[in-house]
Amino acid sequence: MADTAKPGDHPQQRADRPYRLAVLSSTLYFGLFFGQTAFAATSAGDTDATDDLVPVSVTERAQSRMGAGQETENLATGFAAPRVLDTEKLDLEDVLESTAEHFPQLLAARANVRESEGEALSALGAFDLNVGGEFHSNLTGFYGGTSFGSEFSQFLGDYNARVFGSYRMSRGDFPVYEDIRFTNQGGEAKIGVILSLLQDRDIDERRFALLGGRLGIERSRGLVLQTQLGVHRDAMIAYMRWLAEGEKLTIFEDLLSLAEIRQKALETRAASGDVAEITVTENNQLILQRQNFVVNARRAYEVAAQGLSFFLRDRDGQPLIPSDIHLQTDFPALPPIADAQMAVALDRALQRRPELKILDVDVRETRANLQLSENKILPRLDVKLESSHDFGGTGTGGESRDSTDNVVTVNLSVPLQRRDARGRVTAAEARLTSLSHQRRLIADGIDIEVRNLATTLEAARRAVTLAFQEVDLADALEKAEKRRFEQGDSDFFLINLRERNSADAKVRLVDAELNYFGALAAFYAATVDMAALQIPEG
Repeated sequence: MADTAKPGDHPQQRADRPYRLAVLSSTLYFGLFFGQTAFAATSAGDTDATDDLVPVSVTERAQSRMGAGQETENLATGFAAPRVLDTEKLDLEDVLESTAEHFPQLLAARANVRESEGEALSALGAFDLNVGGEFHSNLTGFYGGTSFGSEFSQFLGDYNARVFGSYRMSRGDFPVYEDIRFTNQGGEAKIGVILSLLQDRDIDERRFALLGGRLGIERSRGLVLQTQLGVHRDAMIAYMRWLAEGEKLTIFEDLLSLAEIRQKALETRAASGDVAEITVTENNQLILQRQNFVVNARRAYEVAAQGLSFFLRDRDGQPLIPSDIHLQTDFPALPPIADAQMAVALDRALQRRPELKILDVDVRETRANLQLSENKILPRLDVKLESSHDFGGTGTGGESRDSTDNVVTVNLSVPLQRRDARGRVTAAEARLTSLSHQRRLIADGIDIEVRNLATTLEAARRAVTLAFQEVDLADALEKAEKRRFEQGDSDFFLINLRERNSADAKVRLVDAELNYFGALAAFYAATVDMAALQIPEG
């Protein structure tokens, strides 16, 4: 699935590529190639005797290299034992539910949303109500006046409006240059508003920061969805890979069991002279080879289980390892994808893909930045309206404060060159053009991605069908060959060949099913099928 660039990254980047758990599932063969020989004297006392050349067996060389007679230490025992899942059944729903609730990357993404919500709340602080007070007293000197008062102010948003009000009271005399401090005996109350009619009328730094906080929340939620799609997709693939490696282990264990059962029968027949002793030895070699297959399949299964534990966690967030009891879990049935579903899925992807949503947030933010820059080009024309009234008897300031005063103040300032604002406008317009092209590119990429995944799904489904047919034919040939062997018309070599072919066909079927479910998980993520990936809404 194409992933969205994070803020500051180029949107064309695909930062979140499908996570592939490194599982080595191919069969490894080990052999000992270099022989060693030793000379042994026929007798300690016979110095003239000719030494015999005695070859050392492969088994002895292997024991020598591994430390014969010494206990081998399992390197894995040095690690702390992981917690083992104690349920009898492990379904995909269990894994996805655990992932949604406890996966650290998702918890971190949700924490980022709360961080953005905090930043948005902080931006609202610019519109908080502010209250203040003042006390003034001439302690010494000719004038002994005292005044005190309180005031409030608050920005409202539209028209960059700021309302304010105050109440103050004075006693005593003040010098003429502090005449403003005089009030009547009951004090003075004032209320007013300041409006911006040109610059800062439609947008200003405070409202831009407020919008940025809201967009930051949307961006964080988009990143949460992007993370959810990627993580749940990878969890589904990890679960299917674990199932696949478990089935392969069962296949190789069954293959080994066939050879072990046959060994007992061959030993009985060899004792009666019915088969040659070399046939017993050959089957014993086959057992060792198949034991090696099981060892490697077991390792691949354990690696897949470790990979699954990355997503399967307990309430404390600690990884849980599925136990061998879950080996009997089978692949689920292949869900069909109809053509009508493909069309709906493509439309849903173009509407809900987080890459596009995050890019749309960038577009809105850039448009707001453009509006703010264009705002800086305008002249500043502010109007202040205020009304004040004194209460009580006439104070020491005289009768001039007995009436209600209504005042209008107009402030005008015109920026001349405005190069900073014009430069910001040009940059914002170019940024919008760039984002438009990037959105077109991402949308086209999503369209192609979904169509390619649909084609991949169809091809994977056909591969599964063919693999089933191959398994049926291989099983039929194996059974027929065993009947011929019982009748004396076949030999041990052909029996081994048929069993290997049958096992290989089953392994290819498992790989085909794994490829299908891997493509299906990618399709669900690419088309934002939250129900299929069990991603909670909201």
